[in-house]
Amino acid sequence: MNFPDHSNIPVLAMGAEDLSHFYHAQHNAPNRPFGVHTYKDSEFSHCINGQYWLYPYQDIGLIGIRDFTIEKDFISHSRLNDMLSLEYVLSGGSDMELNHNTVLSDGIPRTYLTHYGPAGRQTRFHKSTETIRGLGLWMNTDKLITMFQPEFDHLPATIQEQLQSKNDKVFSTHLSKPIKDTLETILAMPFEHHMAGIYLQAKITELLFHTFNGFYQLKHGPGEGAQISHHKAKALAFVLQSINNNLAVPPDIDWLAKETGLSRSNLLNTFKASVGMNLSDYLLQQRMESARSFIRSGKNTVLETALSVGYQDQSAFGRAYKRYFGHSPKNDRP
Repeated sequence: MNFPDHSNIPVLAMGAEDLSHFYHAQHNAPNRPFGVHTYKDSEFSHCINGQYWLYPYQDIGLIGIRDFTIEKDFISHSRLNDMLSLEYVLSGGSDMELNHNTVLSDGIPRTYLTHYGPAGRQTRFHKSTETIRGLGLWMNTDKLITMFQPEFDHLPATIQEQLQSKNDKVFSTHLSKPIKDTLETILAMPFEHHMAGIYLQAKITELLFHTFNGFYQLKHGPGEGAQISHHKAKALAFVLQSINNNLAVPPDIDWLAKETGLSRSNLLNTFKASVGMNLSDYLLQQRMESARSFIRSGKNTVLETALSVGYQDQSAFGRAYKRYFGHSPKNDRP
């Protein structure tokens, strides 16, 4: 992924204290070029293997694009005064505190919507070996509403309150396929320099259209605020942990069903409804993300990596890796 690379321009490293200050400073200097940030020269460069970019979106706010592995524990803070954030977790993730609401990472692809008031704060607790792929949007709420003109009557009450600055809780929902596909195309950025900037603006607009459309569907979907039972929530946590800890030899579905006290069909339906993908697709995602983390670390051979995530044949692993990421494992070696 390659974005315009300007020198001597304001950039924001992860952990900088005030996102909103950065946004307002840029908004008041419209003729000043915007930059993007990688961790190459930042104080966190020794903590991260991969890349993080910051880029403006229209005059509405900022885009933070994440594709990296944590190599050393650290905590990042950002103040988000009177802003709305959308956090899209494609895979991996870190524990977060959004407006004093604790959100524990479970590896499930999700969207998190949060409104921040005058003293809003976002904290991330990054742990070694975590992989993070996703995108954050921090926006001026009024400008977002002016641009998209959402139909409030067609939105769930909780989202209406977020957009009207009446609710500082966290609203989350799983990622739809259109949102996942759009995020993947952003991370795979096929353009460079000026064209990359134009492409990104269009893709973020598309992402927000899909997001609002998903919110509209929630109004008429399974019911506003629908939650799975406590038993199913515990079962889901057990299934996720069992898969994530045993990628080389994943547990059998029938065994998982027996251990959780759910029927096979109930387990699979609960998993898909909560995670947003089939269990087999989730296993593939975790295997590939784990494999990429190992390969990027430079500590494992391709064969060792393949064996660690359940592939006995290096060629089969290479083909699966290329289908998933669009390139061979050797492209991700440091």
